[in-house]
Amino acid sequence: MRRVAVVRISEDCAGPRDRSAVDATFRRAFDQLCEHGYEAMRTGSHGQDAPPVDGGRWGLSVIARLDQAAGGRLDHWARRAGAFAGGKHWRTGAAGSAHVTVRAIQPHRAGLGARDPFVTRCAAATVRAATGAGPVVFEVRGLAVSSACVMACLYPVDDLAGRLAGAVRREFGPDDGWLEESYTSTIWYSSLLHFTTGIDDAVGLVRWVRAHRYVDPMRAVATCVQLATFDYDGYRMIPRALADVELARPPARRLRV
Repeated sequence: MRRVAVVRISEDCAGPRDRSAVDATFRRAFDQLCEHGYEAMRTGSHGQDAPPVDGGRWGLSVIARLDQAAGGRLDHWARRAGAFAGGKHWRTGAAGSAHVTVRAIQPHRAGLGARDPFVTRCAAATVRAATGAGPVVFEVRGLAVSSACVMACLYPVDDLAGRLAGAVRREFGPDDGWLEESYTSTIWYSSLLHFTTGIDDAVGLVRWVRAHRYVDPMRAVATCVQLATFDYDGYRMIPRALADVELARPPARRLRV
C-alpha cells in the first residue's frame, strides 16, 4: 500500500480576528496542496488508500457532521469526482459518510465499541468539549486536491471552529494520542473522494477540480460533533458514532453516550 499524505487541522486555524489574513493563509495552503495533488495525479504517484488494519489509519476520531444542504452539495461533488476517477475510489463525501475531522485520537482498532474503557473516557471528553458550543459555521469556497484525495475547502466564519478544536485537545488530555502533532497545516476541509487505485481520467479530474477551485461561497453548518470510529462497507469508509453531541445555542444538548 502506498503511503497516503494526510492534512489535519488544529485550534490554530481559529479564523478570523483578521479574516482577510486568515483566508489568505487558507488559500495558500490549499493552493500548495493542489500543486502536489495535480502532479501526483498526472504521474500516477498519488496515494492509494486501503481498508483499515489495526494500527493504521481511520482510527477513533472526533468529527463534525454538516447540515443537510451542505451534505447534498458534497454528495454531488463526490459523485462528479468519482465519474472522472472511476468507481473503485472511495466516495467519502457521499451522504452517510461525509464529515469534517476535528481531531484524530488513536490508530484504527477493529471491533471498537462504546463499552471500551478508553472509548468511555473519550466519549465523556467529547461531551465536555462540545457542550455549550454553538453551531460551527463554515463557508465552502471551492475544491482542492491533495496526493490522497479530492476535498471541499472550508473557511470558518468566526473563531468557533478553532475554539472547538482547542476544547477537544484540552478535554482529552492524556487520552489524546497526539497523532495530530506532526501536522503543521491548519486547514478545515471535508474529503469528497479518497484514491484507492489508478485514476481513470486524471486529466479530466484535474480540469474539473481546477474549474471548481473557487465557487460562490456556500454556507455549511456543523450541527453535530461525534466521537466515531470507521468501518469499511465495501465501497468507502463509514463513520460509526460512539457518542454524539448536538451543537445548539445555548447550551449544546447531549444526545447519546
